[in-house]
Amino acid sequence: MIKEIAVDPEVLADWNGYRIVFQGCGVEKGRLIWRFPEDWPSKVVERIDQARKTSQLQPVKAKTIIEDVRKSYRRKTVPSRRRYASEKSWLENAENEHQREPFSLIVCCGNPQSLSGVLAADDITEETDGWYVNTGKKVERTASNLADCARVLLSHSTRIIFVDPYFDPQEEKFLSSLRAFLSACPEAHGPKRKFELHSKVQAKRNRDGQFNEESGLEWEKRCLSLRRILLPNISLSIFRWRDYAQGEILEGFHARYILTELGGIRFDWGLDEDPKRKKTDVQILNHDLYTERWRDFQEGSSPFDLDWKMKIDYSAD
Repeated sequence: MIKEIAVDPEVLADWNGYRIVFQGCGVEKGRLIWRFPEDWPSKVVERIDQARKTSQLQPVKAKTIIEDVRKSYRRKTVPSRRRYASEKSWLENAENEHQREPFSLIVCCGNPQSLSGVLAADDITEETDGWYVNTGKKVERTASNLADCARVLLSHSTRIIFVDPYFDPQEEKFLSSLRAFLSACPEAHGPKRKFELHSKVQAKRNRDGQFNEESGLEWEKRCLSLRRILLPNISLSIFRWRDYAQGEILEGFHARYILTELGGIRFDWGLDEDPKRKKTDVQILNHDLYTERWRDFQEGSSPFDLDWKMKIDYSAD
């Protein structure tokens, strides 16, 4: 659902290249740019300055591009940690790395050798093969399928929020998916990664047919079972919210998401797998909706009432 592409810094030294390529990237667009080389943002600024000095790019446009790159590169680009030989051209480096470990796409100023997997920026439209991204699809609700939808997002994120109001910490259908999501995070035990799970207060029917809320202490006791599926050195912060604030309905808490500092994905039928393998729609959030949902699950800005909060760590027991 999300492509990881390599873009020649020279592409952004042209107004159309910037407008089509850089503005066409970000999780909400289904494309992330590798920082290739690692100082890619600096290389972009260098190329833009050169284009401005030689009158290839108007000063006002040069300023606009540089400001946008500096403001948004952290959510549109990701570290590559790929090999880069400074004595070779950018395209030579990209072609070599593409053979070793393919990019989803290489975008440059031209494709003189008509290489597969390479597009010239001037040839790109939203419907161009290789550039086009389907930001929504229907998948069978298996743990592996759900994790695959979010794999690229998870692999590049450091703060990861799982949102499912109906999450049950003792049902295997939820545990198997959570295991798969965590496994999709390379070096998930890294000290910079933070994992959160957000659910809501549930009322369950008792033997007398009455609905009773599960207390916070009961919820916490059941959540401790999650320790056995965490990886070593992983901590999971768990939040339980209420739909209501001081007796007034502000907003229903129903949809399921994975949200990170880069963007978000909605899973219509939940983050749990379905033993009957029924299908669910999965959709990348547009930027405005993502921003709103991200705000909904921050303690200082949520419209919901925080009912319970806890933190659990890995345990082999």
